[in-house]
Amino acid sequence: MQRLTDFTKGLAGLIITLGLIVGLPIGLTATVGWPLPTQWPGSDTVVQHLTDADIPDILIIKLITSIVWIAWAQLAVATITEYTSILRGKVATRSPALPAVRVLAAKLATWTTLLVSAAAPLRP
Repeated sequence: MQRLTDFTKGLAGLIITLGLIVGLPIGLTATVGWPLPTQWPGSDTVVQHLTDADIPDILIIKLITSIVWIAWAQLAVATITEYTSILRGKVATRSPALPAVRVLAAKLATWTTLLVSAAAPLRP
Protein backbone atom coordinates (compact mmCIF):
# COMPACT_ATOMS: atom_id res chain seq x y z
CA MET A 1 0.00 0.00 0.00
CA GLN A 2 2.87 2.37 0.80
CA ARG A 3 4.40 1.75 -2.63
CA LEU A 4 1.13 2.68 -4.31
CA THR A 5 0.95 5.90 -2.29
CA ASP A 6 4.57 6.73 -3.13
CA PHE A 7 3.94 5.97 -6.79
CA THR A 8 0.85 8.18 -6.84
CA LYS A 9 2.64 11.08 -5.14
CA GLY A 10 5.61 10.66 -7.46
CA LEU A 11 3.44 10.63 -10.56
CA ALA A 12 1.51 13.68 -9.32
CA GLY A 13 4.79 15.47 -8.61
CA LEU A 14 6.10 14.68 -12.09
CA ILE A 15 2.90 15.84 -13.79
CA ILE A 16 2.77 19.08 -11.77
CA THR A 17 6.46 19.77 -12.36
CA LEU A 18 6.15 19.24 -16.11
CA GLY A 19 2.97 21.29 -16.19
CA LEU A 20 4.61 24.22 -14.44
CA ILE A 21 8.03 24.08 -16.08
CA VAL A 22 6.96 23.17 -19.63
CA GLY A 23 3.23 23.79 -19.90
CA LEU A 24 3.10 27.25 -18.34
CA PRO A 25 5.52 28.91 -20.81
CA ILE A 26 3.80 27.24 -23.74
CA GLY A 27 0.41 28.43 -22.51
CA LEU A 28 1.63 31.97 -21.87
CA THR A 29 3.28 32.22 -25.27
CA ALA A 30 0.25 30.78 -27.06
CA THR A 31 -2.33 32.98 -25.34
CA VAL A 32 -0.60 36.28 -24.62
CA GLY A 33 2.58 36.22 -26.67
CA TRP A 34 5.63 38.29 -25.85
CA PRO A 35 4.80 40.44 -22.81
CA LEU A 36 7.21 43.27 -23.54
CA PRO A 37 6.37 45.91 -26.14
CA THR A 38 7.92 45.57 -29.58
CA GLN A 39 8.30 49.34 -29.74
CA TRP A 40 8.21 51.81 -26.90
CA PRO A 41 5.47 54.45 -26.96
CA GLY A 42 6.41 58.08 -27.15
CA SER A 43 6.38 60.23 -24.05
CA ASP A 44 3.34 62.17 -25.30
CA THR A 45 1.35 58.93 -25.59
CA VAL A 46 2.32 57.89 -22.07
CA VAL A 47 1.41 61.29 -20.62
CA GLN A 48 -1.91 61.29 -22.47
CA HIS A 49 -2.87 57.84 -21.12
CA LEU A 50 -1.86 58.79 -17.58
CA THR A 51 -3.69 62.12 -17.52
CA ASP A 52 -6.86 60.69 -19.09
CA ALA A 53 -6.71 57.66 -16.77
CA ASP A 54 -7.13 55.66 -19.95
CA ILE A 55 -4.81 52.73 -19.47
CA PRO A 56 -5.27 50.13 -22.20
CA ASP A 57 -6.44 46.67 -21.12
CA ILE A 58 -3.57 45.03 -22.98
CA LEU A 59 -1.10 46.87 -20.75
CA ILE A 60 -2.59 45.29 -17.64
CA ILE A 61 -2.63 41.85 -19.28
CA LYS A 62 1.00 42.19 -20.36
CA LEU A 63 1.99 43.43 -16.88
CA ILE A 64 0.39 40.41 -15.21
CA THR A 65 2.02 38.15 -17.81
CA SER A 66 5.42 39.66 -17.02
CA ILE A 67 4.91 38.97 -13.31
CA VAL A 68 3.97 35.35 -14.09
CA TRP A 69 7.11 34.99 -16.26
CA ILE A 70 9.26 36.24 -13.37
CA ALA A 71 7.60 33.78 -10.98
CA TRP A 72 8.09 30.99 -13.53
CA ALA A 73 11.79 31.84 -13.87
CA GLN A 74 12.21 31.62 -10.10
CA LEU A 75 10.42 28.27 -10.02
CA ALA A 76 12.53 26.93 -12.89
CA VAL A 77 15.79 27.95 -11.19
CA ALA A 78 14.66 26.53 -7.83
CA THR A 79 13.55 23.27 -9.45
CA ILE A 80 16.83 22.85 -11.32
CA THR A 81 18.70 23.57 -8.09
CA GLU A 82 16.68 20.96 -6.18
CA TYR A 83 17.10 18.26 -8.81
CA THR A 84 20.84 18.82 -9.12
CA SER A 85 21.23 18.67 -5.34
CA ILE A 86 19.25 15.41 -5.25
CA LEU A 87 21.44 13.93 -7.97
CA ARG A 88 24.56 14.99 -6.07
CA GLY A 89 23.18 13.66 -2.80
CA LYS A 90 23.45 16.99 -1.04
CA VAL A 91 21.03 19.49 0.44
CA ALA A 92 20.27 22.56 -1.67
CA THR A 93 21.46 25.47 0.42
CA ARG A 94 21.32 28.49 -1.85
CA SER A 95 18.91 29.51 -4.55
CA PRO A 96 18.07 32.96 -5.89
CA ALA A 97 14.35 32.14 -5.65
CA LEU A 98 11.96 33.30 -2.96
CA PRO A 99 11.62 30.93 0.03
CA ALA A 100 8.05 29.88 -0.82
CA VAL A 101 9.12 29.01 -4.36
CA ARG A 102 12.07 27.01 -3.02
CA VAL A 103 9.74 25.04 -0.73
CA LEU A 104 7.40 24.26 -3.65
CA ALA A 105 10.32 23.15 -5.82
CA ALA A 106 11.70 20.98 -3.00
CA LYS A 107 8.33 19.29 -2.48
CA LEU A 108 7.87 18.63 -6.19
CA ALA A 109 11.39 17.21 -6.47
CA THR A 110 10.84 15.03 -3.42
CA TRP A 111 7.54 13.72 -4.77
CA THR A 112 9.19 12.92 -8.09
CA THR A 113 11.94 10.94 -6.35
CA LEU A 114 9.19 8.90 -4.67
CA LEU A 115 8.28 7.73 -8.15
CA VAL A 116 11.77 6.27 -8.52
CA SER A 117 11.73 4.65 -5.10
CA ALA A 118 8.30 3.13 -5.70
CA ALA A 119 9.53 1.56 -8.93
CA ALA A 120 12.48 -0.14 -7.18
CA PRO A 121 12.23 -3.92 -6.76
CA LEU A 122 11.00 -5.34 -3.48
CA ARG A 123 13.70 -6.64 -1.18
CA PRO A 124 13.03 -9.73 0.90
